[in-house]
Amino acid sequence: MSYYAAKSLVVLLALLISLAVFGRRAYWLLWDNLRHGRPSGPFRQIVERTKGLVTFVAGQLRLFRLPAPGLAHFFVFWGFIILSLTIPQAIVEGLVAWARSGIVLPILGTFGP
Repeated sequence: MSYYAAKSLVVLLALLISLAVFGRRAYWLLWDNLRHGRPSGPFRQIVERTKGLVTFVAGQLRLFRLPAPGLAHFFVFWGFIILSLTIPQAIVEGLVAWARSGIVLPILGTFGP
């Protein structure tokens, strides 16, 4: 086993252990808060909520009150969204370098770093 493969394996194990420790703690904190809350009916007004989500989050309608900064923010935001699709591939390639090189995620293909 090469140095880089061993290093990749150690990082992968450290990541899995830390995810288990912090995930368990977050789960219990969240479960405790959810247990004490009251039900809220998440499917009420589903059409209005979906319209608001598409309009204000995906379309970012409020940003176009000031056209120049709004347009700049729109392109920067969607540029980061598109670039963030390559991050999982880079992480997987780095973590499983000990298994095989040139791994490609099914949806992304070779698009990315």
